[in-house]
Amino acid sequence: IKREVSFIEKLMMLLEYVDFKPFGIKIDRLISKLFSLIRYKRINKINPSWANTVAFLCQLREKSDLLEYLMKNEPELTLKFEINRIDKEKRKEIFKTIFEKYTDRGISIDRNIDYEEMAKFGKTREIYDCLMKYARAKDNYVSRYNAIQMLGKMKGLENESLRHLLIEYAKDENENQNVRYICFHALSWLEMASSDTIDALKYLKDSNNDRVLSGLYYLIKESAHTDQYVDILLTGIHKTRSRSSSKKIPLVNIGWNLMRGIEKIQSVEGIKKTIRHFIDNPEDLREFGIERSMEKIIDNTIKAYEDDNSIYNDVKKLAKIASKERIDKAISKIQLFFQKTGTAFNFFKEVYEEGIEKNYRLLATIADEQCVGFLIDQYLQAKLTDTNIWSFINFLSFKNREKYNSLLNTINEKTNNKFLPPPPRDYEKEKKERMKREIEIIFDKNEFSKEVEKIFDGESKEEISFEDIENLLIERYDKDKYNEFVMRELRNYLEQKKDEKWKLDNLKNKINQWDYEQFTIEHVFNLLYHGRELEL
Repeated sequence: IKREVSFIEKLMMLLEYVDFKPFGIKIDRLISKLFSLIRYKRINKINPSWANTVAFLCQLREKSDLLEYLMKNEPELTLKFEINRIDKEKRKEIFKTIFEKYTDRGISIDRNIDYEEMAKFGKTREIYDCLMKYARAKDNYVSRYNAIQMLGKMKGLENESLRHLLIEYAKDENENQNVRYICFHALSWLEMASSDTIDALKYLKDSNNDRVLSGLYYLIKESAHTDQYVDILLTGIHKTRSRSSSKKIPLVNIGWNLMRGIEKIQSVEGIKKTIRHFIDNPEDLREFGIERSMEKIIDNTIKAYEDDNSIYNDVKKLAKIASKERIDKAISKIQLFFQKTGTAFNFFKEVYEEGIEKNYRLLATIADEQCVGFLIDQYLQAKLTDTNIWSFINFLSFKNREKYNSLLNTINEKTNNKFLPPPPRDYEKEKKERMKREIEIIFDKNEFSKEVEKIFDGESKEEISFEDIENLLIERYDKDKYNEFVMRELRNYLEQKKDEKWKLDNLKNKINQWDYEQFTIEHVFNLLYHGRELEL
């Protein structure tokens, strides 16, 4: 038990170090004796580690004085008592004491107290009715918040009147946003998240209030009707993305509730809508939350495929788009669908027929033993060149690392070791050199222009288009002639006018007009954000 230390006690501590004996009297002992007669002790706070012990002692004690003391000085501690040891009237008194202590001061109960524990302690019809009065009070939003927090955890006492009140508050644009937010949670806790409830609130999907959106996504996620509201969840991806790209920082649990809701989608129709959403909005696949949820989404897609194999066509489109947009983290998860549904070989052949030069990345990602066998058969029939196979192997090395050694062995077994790997390279050194050069380019516009000149000179072209850069990016792993960072930046820039051809001077003039300071800041930030260690 902690208590205040008085000024006299502090003085006594100092006197212990002084040997002061006027008239032969030891002064510190004299003062100690006097102090023992007049000192005033006051317990101002129970040490948290003593809570259970004090609760136990209070219940053992026949007198009610300790309980009365706690109710007056620290009523929160009584919540840890066994409920059946305290009669209903006393519990009601204690509950109201604690509730009013916080509410009257404008403090939300969940900041300092386990509100589930408190709701369990006060779960009686009388207290429920009392809380309903607070929930309807218009003068103090904290009283509404605290009351709804408690009511939401009193499962079994709820009624339709409470449901209507929670819906009314959730919809009210003039209501405090924290009250609106807790209403969504209370509806879920009380298992009131019926389709009727969600239908009454679903128009809030267009709200610009983060707390309201988070609450709505939570309600849908926790309900048994998640698949009926797929469109709301998918629309939410864009809303969350637009917030993260603006100066406004979204609440973390918006994305959390949204992603967990999307992970729950399992119906065939819901899965189709989800996959088609990403086909139409591939940039959404880059969202951090989606990257983390993609494996679960694909698992649900595999299960849905068992009921409707037409889903294959949608996943196929998504894989092609993700590959074209170079969304590698998504592709690594999507390819699991083809492997686990036994459709990898059919998809591989289809992509191959569309042209191997433009599809090395995707082919290497989905390849297995059967796929590689087919590819080498094409090579042995002179339908593919050595360059094709080397390029494919290069992509295998970083797009299909788990199977790389096995697939490379298969290739060499069928070609009499024609494609044995070259002597080991110092990849770490090469990586550092590439990063060093990238940093030089990021900080110097002239270095960027020099790399652009190399592309024009190396290709012996007067004009270059988006398609030219696109093809060079595909082929670069064969010769690695040009700086990859510059080619990617050029590709992104030229993509705005895909059909336009650019002369070197025109392109350099445009680059000179770039806000290169902003360019530098953005790229350094992105490198740091993704965990790179930079030597600047």
